[in-house]
Amino acid sequence: MYPAFDALFDQRKCITYYCSTGQRLLAAPRDKSVNDTSRVNYLKGYIGGLLDALRNGSNTKGYFTWCFLDSFELLDGYTSNFGLYYVDLINDPDLKRYPKLSARWYSNFLKGGDLRTDEISLFSQ
Repeated sequence: MYPAFDALFDQRKCITYYCSTGQRLLAAPRDKSVNDTSRVNYLKGYIGGLLDALRNGSNTKGYFTWCFLDSFELLDGYTSNFGLYYVDLINDPDLKRYPKLSARWYSNFLKGGDLRTDEISLFSQ
């Protein structure tokens, strides 16, 4: 991922913000949806590349993942999940939110955790 960031920064040294980066997963029941290890790996790769670019002089000021909650997507409706939190949009009238593995990993990273941390559990608080 880093060479792509590097090429962008070599051409223009402007301030950069990355937003709406995320991974589309097909909608699944909660027991399968919350264990989104592929999204954790995606975040690790993307953020790792961005950190490499920062160390080499990029002028990046912000990074925002897409998206906080599973929601209705314009092109996919309810058939795709982009969120860090699972929401049962079909069967739960209270729309209770459940943190996915990616939410726990991202929270740990933002609190100063190591990018390579693999010890995040679905059940850790």
